[in-house]
Amino acid sequence: MNLTHLEQLIVFKEQGTLSKAAEVLLISQPALTRSMQKLEEELNIPLFERQKNKLTLTETGEYVVEEGRKLLLHVDTFQEKITQHHLRKMIFIGGICAPGVAFELENRIGKTRFEQQFQLSQEEDAALKEGLFNHSYDFVVTDFPVEDERVYAEPYFKEVLNLSLPVHHPLASRNVVQLEDFKGLTMLLRTRLGIWDRFIKQLKETTFIHQDNDETFVQLAEASDLPVFTTNITVEYGVSSFYRKHIPIDAPFTEVTFYINVLRNNREIIQHLK
Repeated sequence: MNLTHLEQLIVFKEQGTLSKAAEVLLISQPALTRSMQKLEEELNIPLFERQKNKLTLTETGEYVVEEGRKLLLHVDTFQEKITQHHLRKMIFIGGICAPGVAFELENRIGKTRFEQQFQLSQEEDAALKEGLFNHSYDFVVTDFPVEDERVYAEPYFKEVLNLSLPVHHPLASRNVVQLEDFKGLTMLLRTRLGIWDRFIKQLKETTFIHQDNDETFVQLAEASDLPVFTTNITVEYGVSSFYRKHIPIDAPFTEVTFYINVLRNNREIIQHLK
């Protein structure tokens, strides 16, 4: 049985006449008449009482409408369940330009009903664009929209870099810090900061103690008085859970708007990452 014909029958019931139903369905009245005739043929049951200039449903026709509504509801539920099952099995592979993107993705996907899985790789801009075009990545997140006719991009979120200090640090009373405030500081620095390295390179008179293990970095930050960098993202999602004062930095390269980029024929992926 053609479910479209059944849907059209229900619209006829709701509108009362073929002309009104055809108008709602955006088809011609003769086309709707043919559909109703085909539905009767498919069911092998008369559904209408035909009188001059009047068409009404038989008792059986009324019953078909009632049961048809139930059937279509089950169809919608069936389709939704299949979609959810499929999405749960999908693993999206993404390329990112900074570690905070991973925290934002995890938080957003954690709020969806699809429980999406993804694998992320942090790379430089050139590698991200190449991976998108050769299908190594389903999506890439960059600090700029990839300008190419094959790509669809839209703003994703904003991240702001902070100087994170113990509350008794001399700079902790400040509402904002500037580049000159970093002169002479010794800081604990997490490696592979991606795009934030552009800011770090400006700090010529700052001494950094590098740490490439995330867990060890957090332990050292909790146990020491060394300044560190945090962002609104790492603080919001509890990644930087140690107690500090997080002070905004008034300097170039400390605020970034990220863009999510996909190939245009994969545009629907973005809906599952919001």
